[in-house]
Amino acid sequence: MFLDLSLGSTYRQQNGSFGNHCSCHCPSGMEGERCGDDVSDYLSQNPQLAQWIESFRGYCESNKQWSARRKFLLRNMEAFSTVKPGMSSSSLDRLLSLSMVWANHVFLGCR
Repeated sequence: MFLDLSLGSTYRQQNGSFGNHCSCHCPSGMEGERCGDDVSDYLSQNPQLAQWIESFRGYCESNKQWSARRKFLLRNMEAFSTVKPGMSSSSLDRLLSLSMVWANHVFLGCR
């Protein structure tokens, strides 16, 4: 299993700012474009997926942290073949756990 962790290195390279461009692999496949806009466009075309993904936002996450973690979840869903929107599974629990570990590492410097 391979997880796409590219957004974390981009974040650190830009000293705390994701900027207008990033190297992540957005669901829309438009690498190098305005990633946040691509994710928003993708989710606006898939309202059920958007609602499902939003249900995983932690109440203490800032918009910046949630945006990055949401991208992580969307980029890595295909690595967990049993993760299906609206359905609970151990793979979903694992993906959510990994997204939190990744976010803690990137934003809080946890090792």
